Amino acid sequence: MKLYSGFTQAIVLGATALCSGLAHADLIDPTSFSANLAVGESITISKTVIVEADPSFPSPGEAMVDLMFMFDVSGSMGGEIRDAQLVATQALDELAIQYDLMTGMGWYSDPQFNGVHADLNSTNTQASSGLADLWDAGSCTVAGINIGCGGDKPEVGFDAIADAANNASWRDGSERFIFALGDAGYKSAGENNASTAAALAANDITLLGLTYDPDFSVSVQNLIDASGIEGRVATQGLRMAELIAEKAVGRYNRVTIDDLLGGLPGVEVSVVCTEADPGFDGEGRCAGDTARGAFDRTVDRSFIFDVTFTALKTGVYEFDTFGLVNGKTVASERDRISVGNVPSPGTFLLLGLGLVALVTRRTRQV
Repeated sequence: MKLYSGFTQAIVLGATALCSGLAHADLIDPTSFSANLAVGESITISKTVIVEADPSFPSPGEAMVDLMFMFDVSGSMGGEIRDAQLVATQALDELAIQYDLMTGMGWYSDPQFNGVHADLNSTNTQASSGLADLWDAGSCTVAGINIGCGGDKPEVGFDAIADAANNASWRDGSERFIFALGDAGYKSAGENNASTAAALAANDITLLGLTYDPDFSVSVQNLIDASGIEGRVATQGLRMAELIAEKAVGRYNRVTIDDLLGGLPGVEVSVVCTEADPGFDGEGRCAGDTARGAFDRTVDRSFIFDVTFTALKTGVYEFDTFGLVNGKTVASERDRISVGNVPSPGTFLLLGLGLVALVTRRTRQV
């Protein structure tokens, strides 16, 4: 196995410092790499991902976060509504400690909906946010409104989310989120997927979903995709706080390098993290191919990886290798691996010059 070292990190940091007045531009050092390998041969190169500081992010205490909870309160949620209420309350308690937070709540069933039941406010208690006003299994009511105890599906979630997106008291400059919880898909009534996604996009709102049914997952993911704003839907372990921190204050907790299968079928790419930035808590670490820890963009941070290219099939393979922060591409560099008896471009040039010289010589002899 061959070993190739990248340019020094100091040179890269010095060069990027010249552009400190610009928005952050994360990068991978070196910016390109090429090698000639025989089939079965491997080569390892050290690559550094540099995640640059971004002074546009405020400190957590200064970051404004507006969060509307949106509950499916139909009869089928009877056995799950308390769990959803607990999840939402725990999220509220956690976020209220960290941010300049405003919360509110809306609900929907079919055909009833109340997109903004409790408007955004800074009191952030279960009562003020509307989380106490959920389905009463004994009377089939929500906040005194009889919505019935039926378990019919789908529900009018589009209408409720669009109402919250358009009519909640979102603050200027805030990071805006709607956190939907439900167990049924959405149907088009007054609003549909396109109009609701347009409302989310127009108000720059990130949609998050905690699902108790696959149909709900599909509806929420379709809205996320159509809005063009990154969101997340999950059955459990929804890292809502992580995504909010990433958007509000530039925090992240994992960095890696991946070619996203771009080298195949001719080149296999494997990655091992060798050095992680200590992060703001001093405890950065490497775990397999990923650097993990508590990081933010208050300063430039660097992460070092050994990237191994293994030749599988004769040919010339050109592909990008990406730097990923919390699963999102932030930087890329170009790799070119020639496998087997494939002449390099320089070889073709020398061969061409040799043929020209040979023809010239024979011409002179004639």
